[in-house]
Amino acid sequence: MLCERCGLHRTRRNIVVGRGDPGARVWFIGEAPGFKEDEKGLPFVGPAGQELNKALEFLGLGQGKYYITNLVRCRPVENGRNRPPTDEEKAVCGEYLLEDLGKYNPGLVVALGRHATFSLLGDIGPMTKNSGTLWDFGKHGKVFVMLHPAAILHNPDLRKRWADSLEKLKKVLPCI
Repeated sequence: MLCERCGLHRTRRNIVVGRGDPGARVWFIGEAPGFKEDEKGLPFVGPAGQELNKALEFLGLGQGKYYITNLVRCRPVENGRNRPPTDEEKAVCGEYLLEDLGKYNPGLVVALGRHATFSLLGDIGPMTKNSGTLWDFGKHGKVFVMLHPAAILHNPDLRKRWADSLEKLKKVLPCI
């Protein structure tokens, strides 16, 4: 049976769970599916996904070396446009995410953007200040905080912060 735990099931085309290898040691967690993701049933396949794919290539993470998912598995939409997920939607889907994290136990979670970061770690302050920082995540290993790739598409001034964070992440990966 398909999930109907929140109202997002009424407008979704697909439940977007993940892409890559869930058994990988590195997980990337974003906010929620957008239009392209809802259409294809895979996370990060639109413009932000193209940025993330460039980052994966820079990091040397080929197929089987990562898993990509979101906090929310269905597209939050209002008036035909993407919207941020509500706290309720994040809490409902967050249960699935925590279950998956417990099952697969990756060593490193890369939180992409404010919604993923705050849902995993709590309010740690401004993303522009904390992007590129590593946090303890208890039994789930570590969380590396990064800007969401969509943020650099909407604000090119953040591209240097994105690049600096990728450099730091590249140094962390061999330790995982």
